[in-house]
Amino acid sequence: MSTITEYPEKEAYHRGLNIYIDAMRPMLVRNLRQVKGKNPKTAVIEALQKAHKGPGDFEDNLLRTDNDVERSIDHGDISWIISTHWNAVFQNQFKG
Repeated sequence: MSTITEYPEKEAYHRGLNIYIDAMRPMLVRNLRQVKGKNPKTAVIEALQKAHKGPGDFEDNLLRTDNDVERSIDHGDISWIISTHWNAVFQNQFKG
């Protein structure tokens, strides 16, 4: 079994992933506010349910972050959120 020190690129990958997540979260929440009839929290939960993943981790994160939706989004949630709500946000942004 190898350790992370044998693969230093893994550490760089994890740092890069954290930077990506930190940059994506505010953009996601800002755009989720444009989904008609939903607040960002509801929109994230809906996306995770459609992913058949369920909102379990997200809801656990909400408890740990005092209901901060932005800080509760995990990197694995981002693609599901975008694929579920992109059309609604795009249509609203550009008026259909």
